[in-house]
Amino acid sequence: MTVQDCDGDAAAAAGGLAEGAADSYRALPPEAARLYRLLGLHPGPDFGVGVAAAAAELPPAEAAGLLERLAGGHLVERAGPDRYRLPDAARADARARVPRECGPAEPAAAVHRMARWYLETAAAADMVLMPDRWRLGPVYDRLRSRAGAADGSPEAALGVLEAERANLRAIVRAAEEYGFDELVWQLCEALWGLYFRHGHHDDWLDTHRRGVAAAERCADLRAEGRMRCQLGFALLALERWEEAEEQFTGAERADGSAGHRRGEATALEFLGLLRMRQSRWADALMVLEQARELAAELGDPRALALLEHHIGRALGGEGRYADAERQLTRARELMARLPDPYNEARVMTSLAEVLLAEGRATEAAGVLATVAEVMEREQAAGQSAAVAELRSRVAERLGDRDGALRHARRALDGYRTLGTPRAERLRERVRELEG
Repeated sequence: MTVQDCDGDAAAAAGGLAEGAADSYRALPPEAARLYRLLGLHPGPDFGVGVAAAAAELPPAEAAGLLERLAGGHLVERAGPDRYRLPDAARADARARVPRECGPAEPAAAVHRMARWYLETAAAADMVLMPDRWRLGPVYDRLRSRAGAADGSPEAALGVLEAERANLRAIVRAAEEYGFDELVWQLCEALWGLYFRHGHHDDWLDTHRRGVAAAERCADLRAEGRMRCQLGFALLALERWEEAEEQFTGAERADGSAGHRRGEATALEFLGLLRMRQSRWADALMVLEQARELAAELGDPRALALLEHHIGRALGGEGRYADAERQLTRARELMARLPDPYNEARVMTSLAEVLLAEGRATEAAGVLATVAEVMEREQAAGQSAAVAELRSRVAERLGDRDGALRHARRALDGYRTLGTPRAERLRERVRELEG
């Protein structure tokens, strides 16, 4: 919402604010009136004390007191513990006052501060979810310098991100409208953990298309590579193979031109994942081995562990089960050393697939029971659904039709929530098992 947009709200605001609320505004002290006006620029549906404080450059305790005053005057509404929203009439009124009562630079500065606050909040939660992932945004350097920055539970981190999800999507748009391109792509980078765990593909595509464009406008090839990889991963989940390939190859070009070997390795890794989804196992192995060489040069233990896992999956896809089992066992050991419980559980899932293919369904069932508990703790919605789908196949192999149906229904519920094409295939499987 730019200042020009605010001008268009003037007519809507005229006479729209209830007389009592209008009287309340006129009675406000200057700092409360300023906060009210700047909250009209907040792009999302509701907001907490922290971002309100950032918007008006106030200490959180002072902002909390002013918000309560605004709520008492019916200029804002309480939307939950420490959460508020502007009624529609108040929002239009506050926006209309911005060009009349604020300095010319104040709206952009307030939106910039709000975007910075959301970036710090999202990045802090993202660090808890994936502490060892490499990042580009400078906010992560600041977070790493703080003791205990990656402490906390995945559940709490995801809770923060989910609570702010609509606001995060909205602030990406607002940052783009105000020309804050550096913040646009950095916000997108910080959204990876949320989208990777919970999907939200409409949000993912919307924000990351903006992120790619912002990185291009910044002429930042490394940021472009990162954005294209993250956007491509959403397209991969939606089985839009050609579009995903376009993003991954574009990322490889951008990172290659920048001499950014770490980004190039990630682009090759993701291209390898695409090849596996296409059942092009030999092509997948070739690309993944190239990525492994780059990761080895960089000395990145997490990247190496991930690539050992992917290579094990590709070997299993080729039917080389003994080789795949050895490879996956090694990958699990590497994950345990990091440690990375989430990705260790993903390796165990791949190992269970190999065991099932080898006719060792009872062993696979035991492995998957452990994996399901980990994925539940990690709140990994996509992986929980995939594990349930595999458990359904294992149960059917063991002659447990009721168990197969139970797990298939759980997988279907998960895929429906995520909005992925797998839901339709699971729907057919559930019908077959019910029949």
